Order: sequence, then C-alpha cells, then structure tokens
Amino acid sequence: MKLTLLSVFTLTLFGATALMLQDCQKLDPSNLLIKSLPSNATLETQRLAQYCRQCRRHDACTSSHGYNRCKVPWQKFIHICQCVAAVQQRPIYLIAGSVLESKNIAVALDHGANAIEIDATAWERSWWADQAGNIFSRGDSMEDLLKTIAKLVQQGRYIGFVWLQIRNPDYCNLVTHRTCAVNGLRDIVHRHLSRLRVPVLYGFPRNYNNELVGGGSDTADNLLPHEALAIQGLSSVVQHSFDDMGLSNERLRVITDGYFDWATGFWPWRDDIAQSVKSQAFQRVFAWTYAGGRTDNLDSMMDTGIDGIVYGFKHTAYYAHTNVRNAAQEIKQWINSHPHRARLATKGDVPW
Repeated sequence: MKLTLLSVFTLTLFGATALMLQDCQKLDPSNLLIKSLPSNATLETQRLAQYCRQCRRHDACTSSHGYNRCKVPWQKFIHICQCVAAVQQRPIYLIAGSVLESKNIAVALDHGANAIEIDATAWERSWWADQAGNIFSRGDSMEDLLKTIAKLVQQGRYIGFVWLQIRNPDYCNLVTHRTCAVNGLRDIVHRHLSRLRVPVLYGFPRNYNNELVGGGSDTADNLLPHEALAIQGLSSVVQHSFDDMGLSNERLRVITDGYFDWATGFWPWRDDIAQSVKSQAFQRVFAWTYAGGRTDNLDSMMDTGIDGIVYGFKHTAYYAHTNVRNAAQEIKQWINSHPHRARLATKGDVPW
C-alpha cells in the first residue's frame, strides 16, 4: 500500500480533513503495530513515534531482535512511521521573525510569540541585528538585543529559544578578528543567555552549490548545553550536511525551509517540509514565513506536523502592527482548533 494520506487533503478554513491516528491505522488493518482501540490516542501516537525513532536510530527496524518485533513488513513499517510522525501531538513554537530592535522583543511576546528569530550580521568588528546587510537595514547591536532578552527572561517572560540566523558567517577570520567571527557572536550569547539556560539555535545559510559556508563545523564541534544548529534545505541534502560536519546527535539537528511570500510560492517547499517531518531525522522542523491572511495555506502547512512556524512581515523587520498580531492569532487559533495534533510550547518544553 502506498502512503497517499499525507499528501491528499480537503481544505477549508481551519476545517481540513486533518490527519489523525485513525488514518495511520488504515495502513495497519491487522493492528500489528497500532492498537485497535487505544484508550488515549495522543499517548498511543507518542508511543508509536518514540518506537519509530528508536528503531531508526538503532538501525534495527528490519531485525526480528530489534524494535520491529511486531514483524510488520519493512515498507509498511516505514509508511506507518511516516504517518505517525505527522500526526503526533507536539509543542508548537510560534516564532517572531526578523526581530531587529530591542523594543520589539516584548512586542512580539505580547503578540503571543514564544520564540524569537534574529538575523545576525557581522559589521566592522562586531555583530548587529541586520537582515539585508546595509546601513538602512541595520537594527540594534546583538549585545543590546541579547541583554534585553536576558532581562525579560529574568522578569519571568517565557522565551522558548532564540534563533540567530547568521547572514555572513565567514565575514571575519577567527584568529585575527574573533569579535566579528561566529565565535564572537557566540561569546555574546554566552555572556547573556547561557547562564539563564535560554536555548539558542544557530542558523547557517547555504551558498549556490549547497555547500555549507564558513563557521558551521566549528560551531557543531563546540555546542554547549541548550544549543543546536539549523540548516535550510531539502531533507536528504541537509542530512548529508550534518553528517559531513560530524554532528551525529540528531537531537541537535534542526532543519528549516520556507518562502517569504506564500501568495507566489508555497506548494513545492511545503511538500519538502512534509518530507523532512516524515524522515524523523531531525529534532525540530521549522517553516517560514507566515504573514497572515492565508489560513488555507497555514492549515496545510501545520498539517505536515512541523514543530514551529516563523511569522512576520514579508519584506521588513518585526514591529508593532495589526498584521503581525493577526498572523500570530491565526496560528494560535489553528493550534487551539487541533488539540490532538498541537499545543503551544510553554515552560517545561525543551526544544533540543
């Protein structure tokens, strides 16, 4: 049986025929793997997801002495695991995108964000919050932004993680100019966030030939507790990149993908993200950027089983505006409408 359930949807406004555990059970009619009438579908789905992950990590899925003790045929087992990966309930991170000014950190939290994405650009001999790398796009210094985040956390505000999307990681040489090299950015992080145990995600760009640019391998080799690394792209390519970097711990691997304007480009990379979820090869899968007003696309994206979604403006940095507040509310409405699939991440949830 081919798995078509993950790619066929009847979409309406927050009323899609969303995947549920019952859909996965159709792939296992003999109930070799999935209980026929589980007393708690959410717990049963979590059990199955963990079972599938352990099986794949131990490379024991086809062994009668491994995790696949139920003797489910290999291809059917893979299809069931792919389905379960998408339908399991998960904590969702509502990520405010491109927050470049300290004053807008609290604004994003007030809008409902539980994670912050900052574009980090090396300028001269330091690091700045800057998306485009020119004098007109520069925001506050990374020092000031992370100080603000630390202060808000100390005041009791919840920030699930800070995502630093590094725009020019090879701008400076580590030996001669550490302050504007990636390690200089990490020094700022460690001064302000590490002692508070605020999780940090370091995102690295790709160049035109899909080779990871500078700084990634060194960061991967020296990640501290509560830190992880993100790469944008296709599941298979990103898996190889992490392998090449020597980052074997899947709990520290995050994949991201997206497009700035969902009105002009959505389905190709939406399907790529769905494949990343089904692979179960990453600790988290994040999509971007939801600008609001396209709840049909939002419904389809959330139904892939992603762990978080970036929201914000298409072309500018985050600030107090009705559009971004509404975008955040639309995502929260989806989460509240699908309690068997999602819940908003809160204190106690560990992203990696």
